[in-house]
Amino acid sequence: MQNFKQRYIMLFASPYSIQNENGTRNEGVSAYFIMDDNLSPKLDKEAAERGQTIHGTKPVKMNMPYSTSSKIKAAPALYEVTLKMVVSRKTDVRGNSTEIPTMQVVDIEFVNTIEMKESTQKA
Repeated sequence: MQNFKQRYIMLFASPYSIQNENGTRNEGVSAYFIMDDNLSPKLDKEAAERGQTIHGTKPVKMNMPYSTSSKIKAAPALYEVTLKMVVSRKTDVRGNSTEIPTMQVVDIEFVNTIEMKESTQKA
């Protein structure tokens, strides 16, 4: 499948390198993103249609290759994130198998820092 790029706000990132019991090393970067490129106030329109009020954007946790740790310049900051879709197979307790598509971070590029300023606009 083809990779694609999207701009996301990285809130937090932490590299990890853990040696497993069998001696193999598990490495990567755990990161939290807002899957958007701006922090303007948001209201979930679909939830509003159901009579619910949901404000804001929920951060998403993603794991990245360890090689991306050297490209993290600051957080929070705007990054261009290269993603690819990966289809994995999950089997439930009954033995039923389902294919689950997930997005996987391939690479990141720093764009610029994010600065929050007090707004003069009243809510």
